[in-house]
Amino acid sequence: MSFSLSVIIPAFNEEESISKTLNNIVLFLANQDFDFEIIVVDDGSTDKTNELTRKRNDIQLITLEKNMGKGFAVKTGVLKSKKDFILFMDADHAIPINYILNFRDEITSFDIIIGSKYLGQNEPYPFYRKFMGRVFSGLKYMITGLNIKDTQCGFKLFKNNIAKELFSVSQITGWCFDVEILLLAQKKGFSVKEFPIKLSEINAQSNISILNSGTQMFIDLFKLRMKFNRNDYDL
Repeated sequence: MSFSLSVIIPAFNEEESISKTLNNIVLFLANQDFDFEIIVVDDGSTDKTNELTRKRNDIQLITLEKNMGKGFAVKTGVLKSKKDFILFMDADHAIPINYILNFRDEITSFDIIIGSKYLGQNEPYPFYRKFMGRVFSGLKYMITGLNIKDTQCGFKLFKNNIAKELFSVSQITGWCFDVEILLLAQKKGFSVKEFPIKLSEINAQSNISILNSGTQMFIDLFKLRMKFNRNDYDL
């Protein structure tokens, strides 16, 4: 039986990488026994991301008129997906699509499989990015109690019904949406497996965006703690 997979790709100003990313993903999946769909959610891009994606007939494109945040974009794609399993991955293809084969094997025993750079990264890695990641991980644990090494890795696989259950009640639209989703999964008792991955590329622009978003991520961590303390979620 073929593996039924929706691939969700949030994209914001990714004109330099989106075409190569989509070519690589389509080529790889087409050579597997997969029944798949690829959904790109253009999060209000001001470059040619939308134009380049719209030209393709093998991609579903959802266009957000303004930049709503990565969390909102992923949620939009998840709620539109139709296949049995949902993978969301970053538009820069920093994590090779072939990891889906490992994740497919693991998802039979778990509800959610998430990539972890900290478990698998042995290659040279920018010091400031590693430092920022460690700082965020420590703050995340102190503020929310979530004991997952790498919540921010842009490569996560869900069973469809579980993803929709979690994303349908999610409220964080920015970078911290991953933490929120995993906290919700923990609260619901869903099983989560971290799988070691290695980055194929380090996208400098993405690093800058994460750094500039640090303050908002810190604020969102406190928002999450308050939301869970108040039981703001309809679970």
